[in-house]
Amino acid sequence: MPSGGRAWILGIDTSGAAGGLALLEREGETLAGRALDAGARSSRALMPALDLLLREAGVRREDLAAVGAATGPGTFTGLRIGLSTAKGLSLALGIPLYSVSSLEALALLAWRLRPKGEPPEWILPFRDARQGELFWARFEAPQAPGGLPRREGEDGVAEPSRIALPRGRTLAVGSDAALPPAWAAWVGVSHVALSTAAPAVARLAREALMRREPPAPPGLEPRYGREPRAMTQWGAPPGVDHGPSLT
Repeated sequence: MPSGGRAWILGIDTSGAAGGLALLEREGETLAGRALDAGARSSRALMPALDLLLREAGVRREDLAAVGAATGPGTFTGLRIGLSTAKGLSLALGIPLYSVSSLEALALLAWRLRPKGEPPEWILPFRDARQGELFWARFEAPQAPGGLPRREGEDGVAEPSRIALPRGRTLAVGSDAALPPAWAAWVGVSHVALSTAAPAVARLAREALMRREPPAPPGLEPRYGREPRAMTQWGAPPGVDHGPSLT
């Protein structure tokens, strides 16, 4: 585990239509972040955005203790670029890389941003999977304010009508555009509009680092949530650029 002056965790989330970067103190709650629009998720734009975030926070690359990457489910090109960048930083700096579920990150950030009032019993993160379907997962809400959502089952992909809503107060988290109208009208369901969760990616990576969990292996691949059909379905161009140079 890196020690000494390495005091920051980097979170990278490029799994959705928008993306984000976040820096979190290894010990503490100081957080800095930068949103990425669709164009800034390209390999040529991601590293300049990261360098700008580091400069604004007064942090050097050498100050990073670990990097977390949202590895899916999500879009083919975004996942590959984000993971390639995280792998390059891990290798160049000699720091651990942690794989974070994009849906788990959404669930954690939604819990922290939940509306005031009676807390939810369940958290239901979702993301547009194209073809009329959603990526989704179900988490039991923490019993204590500082706790982490607890996963119930694996990530799924299905038409909204085939996703059974939990019984009890449910916090759905995902973009406004992907929110099924039936969910919005369901009594007991509230909604937090989020499309990226880089701060939660950084927090979950920090949790893994503090627990001394084994880092991701060098051959880590994205979890697309379905068979990758991005080259034809999601419009990735021939010779897709899989990541930036770190030099």
